[in-house]
Amino acid sequence: MAAKTQHLLLEGDNQYGIERLLEEGFSFQMIYMDPPYNTGRLRGARRDYRDTIKVEWQKTMTQIGSLAHRALKDSGFLAVSINQMELFNLQPILDQIFGDGCFIGIFPIKIRHKERQLMINATFHDVYEYLLIYRKNKKTRFFTELKTAREDKFIYAVHTHSKSSEVRTINGKQVEIYRAGQYEITQTGYTPDALRRYVIAGKLATANWSGEWFESHLRELGNDTLIKVYGLENAGLGYRWFQTGNDKRNSGVYFQSQLKVLRGLACD
Repeated sequence: MAAKTQHLLLEGDNQYGIERLLEEGFSFQMIYMDPPYNTGRLRGARRDYRDTIKVEWQKTMTQIGSLAHRALKDSGFLAVSINQMELFNLQPILDQIFGDGCFIGIFPIKIRHKERQLMINATFHDVYEYLLIYRKNKKTRFFTELKTAREDKFIYAVHTHSKSSEVRTINGKQVEIYRAGQYEITQTGYTPDALRRYVIAGKLATANWSGEWFESHLRELGNDTLIKVYGLENAGLGYRWFQTGNDKRNSGVYFQSQLKVLRGLACD
């Protein structure tokens, strides 16, 4: 029976249910939780359920969050719905359970029209709730089989003319260095092997792994230098191309392939 079960819905107090599933050896790729929001209100049409745990709320969420973490596969994800009343109490709890690098983000979910009046005595009306998403393994990435590559963006090709490139190890990664005149970057139009070009500026320079790596280790290699860095695109080619800036363009650029893993999950 366990081998055939792909989806389970636990209603009510699901702490006991998760404990039983763990005892039976279940593990899950995705867990979605809709816990009490601790508002004290009668929730929706369920007039027999008052949405509150009061002083026990944080303790209860710590217990249930820890159980959910244990029940996830190593490549699994947790999504938790919450509103603004306990949002900033819930996130530190889950941050501690899942550890550094496993928080993906807070996603606002519009739940009703902003002009809809719900309670005549309310100071304001809730228009948004929030979805907190975590991954169990900080190396796990999302990929989708539904989103195809944008053909108007993947139009570049890199050609090297020299077989005597300079080879170095930089910050533990093997790199090949090509100077101006030893390579050519062309626009080929879309092909399955074409690359996409990103200018390393703004957030790409400070909050993107490839951009940060360029700024920390490659920027000072000289103008118009092409660098092939192995190990920065494990789900694609196995390497990534970078190009330093020049007198006309101060920012560096990098080129991304069309990732070969388009469905399921991959660890990069």
